Amino acid sequence: MPGAMSIEMKVVRGDLTTQQVDAIVNSVNNDLLLGGGVSGAISRVAGPSVQEECHKIGTVPLGTAVVTAAGNLAAKWIIHAAVNPLGLWADAKSVRAAVRNVLAKAKELGAKKIAFPAIGTGAGGFPIERCVDILVEEVLKHGESPTSLEEVSFVLYDEKPFAIFEERYKEKLNPTPPAPEGTPDSATPAAEAPKTWPPPAV
Repeated sequence: MPGAMSIEMKVVRGDLTTQQVDAIVNSVNNDLLLGGGVSGAISRVAGPSVQEECHKIGTVPLGTAVVTAAGNLAAKWIIHAAVNPLGLWADAKSVRAAVRNVLAKAKELGAKKIAFPAIGTGAGGFPIERCVDILVEEVLKHGESPTSLEEVSFVLYDEKPFAIFEERYKEKLNPTPPAPEGTPDSATPAAEAPKTWPPPAV
């Protein structure tokens, strides 16, 4: 089927490192130092060869995506998304650029299935809700052109982030329509507030 619907998206609660996919995405600083959080977990399971390969690549611009082998993982490749400077926060610009570049790299590799964490939300401190918006928007946009990708999974390990991600994901794909014109005067503003989309910026 042509268009964005050719890519299946799903939210999974589980371990990113065990996903049976062609490539997993690593959320990392632009020095490609695999320290804590998702990148630390990937490094521990994949083995030291991944960090060694990252050292050879060196520092990359924010928003860049680079590919390494996947070491001991089930996946063939790790696509590293450079979303924040070491020790500093990620922002929407770098997260969006990194997601876009990850999808382009996946296409170059001929990958059919890839798995993302909630990139930028760990050490990068990026809000999960905004992460969902960017991931969904960029996957849909990527799917408007021919691509090898057939399935994109968003994988979260912990219960609370998973619940927040899943709820926002459902809202993003199935927004509640605005209240129809001519709403009775008796309706209270408080009752109407949740019907707006997108929600007002905080």
